[in-house]
Amino acid sequence: MIVYGALLLVFLPGGRPRWRKLVAAVPITIVVLIGFSRIALGVHFLSDVLAGWLLGAAWLGVTAYAFRVWRRQAGHPAAPLKQGLEPEPARNWSSRPTRGR
Repeated sequence: MIVYGALLLVFLPGGRPRWRKLVAAVPITIVVLIGFSRIALGVHFLSDVLAGWLLGAAWLGVTAYAFRVWRRQAGHPAAPLKQGLEPEPARNWSSRPTRGR
């Protein structure tokens, strides 16, 4: 989930808009088929596969969000999000009052 999702996040923006759905469908299909094959072979339970998919999706979401925040703090323009939360503005930690000095 994480490998195919990361590849999708990296290469999808560079593709042509009309091909994006097809390009996204390929890794999603691979991830789903791998999950079902784990269940069919009897090496994992359904709960294991679902937990792996959820954990992988959560990891990808956190990583993509952190990368977006890092790019904004580095001064690179970030395209506006169509859905979801915007990163918080960076705080100026140098102006923080010190205690006991």
